[in-house]
Amino acid sequence: MSLLAIIGIILVGLALIGVEIIFIPGTTVVGLVGFIVVLTGLYFVFEQYGVGAGSLSSLLILILVGATFYWAIQKKVWKRYSLQSEITGKVDQNLTQDLVLMQVGTTVSALRPSGMADFDDTRVEVSTTGSFVDAGVKVKIIDIQKKRITVELC
Repeated sequence: MSLLAIIGIILVGLALIGVEIIFIPGTTVVGLVGFIVVLTGLYFVFEQYGVGAGSLSSLLILILVGATFYWAIQKKVWKRYSLQSEITGKVDQNLTQDLVLMQVGTTVSALRPSGMADFDDTRVEVSTTGSFVDAGVKVKIIDIQKKRITVELC
């Protein structure tokens, strides 16, 4: 096997390892295949060119991989492939202040046992005590806690 073919095998293996790290982390299949391909290339170097060339190739691969990781960390290459946006929305803390016990509203969605209900143009998530209620049915508030509103059929 020619030296150019062996170098190609090793570069394909390193590329597969890079794909594993950057694009599909956690699957380990692509990285494992890449690692096996690199080892196969090194095996061919040892077999055809001897221990000296094989050791030198192993050292060069380790230096190449280490330098690539160092460069990627310094240049913050990972930021291109990671999510940069953040959620800035907040939960409406005063959503229940307009609601009172025994207030009557209409279910917007089916309550199985939780869902949405509308109370005087205020749409909130509500729960029943365990029963299922269809959409469009009148319900009344029987309990209001910090973030939990319990309703029952009227």
